[in-house]
Amino acid sequence: IRETFPTSYAEFIADPLVAWIESNLGLEEREGRLVRRRPTRISGPDGAVERLSRLLAIPPDVCRTAIQNALLAGTLCGRHPVTGAAPLTFRLHQFISRGDTVYATLEDEATRHLTLFGQHYRPGSRDHILLPLVFCRECGQEYYIVRRRAGGRGEPDSFSPRQLNDQSVEEGVSEPGFLYFSSSRPFPVEQVMTSPAGVAGGSGRDTAGRSGAARRSAAAGGGRHGWQGGR
Repeated sequence: IRETFPTSYAEFIADPLVAWIESNLGLEEREGRLVRRRPTRISGPDGAVERLSRLLAIPPDVCRTAIQNALLAGTLCGRHPVTGAAPLTFRLHQFISRGDTVYATLEDEATRHLTLFGQHYRPGSRDHILLPLVFCRECGQEYYIVRRRAGGRGEPDSFSPRQLNDQSVEEGVSEPGFLYFSSSRPFPVEQVMTSPAGVAGGSGRDTAGRSGAARRSAAAGGGRHGWQGGR
């Protein structure tokens, strides 16, 4: 079982472990067609690590490392020549139990710190605050649960963590909302800024579900982040 994986699309999808992961964690056949599997755990009783260890008769730690490396490699290797899709993708929420809260620093995906333990700062660095995450029910996209405080006298707005049920609004001072941040999938600035036909009556939201505050933030943020005010 390998620890590193090919970077070309054709070689990656031909790897036996990649095929096993796709059929055991990603897809299954129902009524003659392939459908997405229900989320499953990596570790724990009857998790992917345990099943692969039984199948190959090798130590669980070796299997855990191989599965983790394959999942990460699948997001970084070459894309499908026609669709541009990554060969093996996953979302954090697929491996998080209901009721658990994930916390992350506001950094690029490759360097941000993730933890299930609620704390204010990244261990060893008080320069990196930890913010709670929520996940979209439809696509799994993660969003930071934050409160935005208006900057004064030319200062930029600031963000701080909040509880999901904290919905209080201080007019002109702070408001609850969700912060999107991605280094690889820019916030759709043009779509948000130029879709007046999608504005719902009286709500101030467009078809993407973003408020007027989101449009201003996206325009100023260079596309890497976006703000959705609301609860």
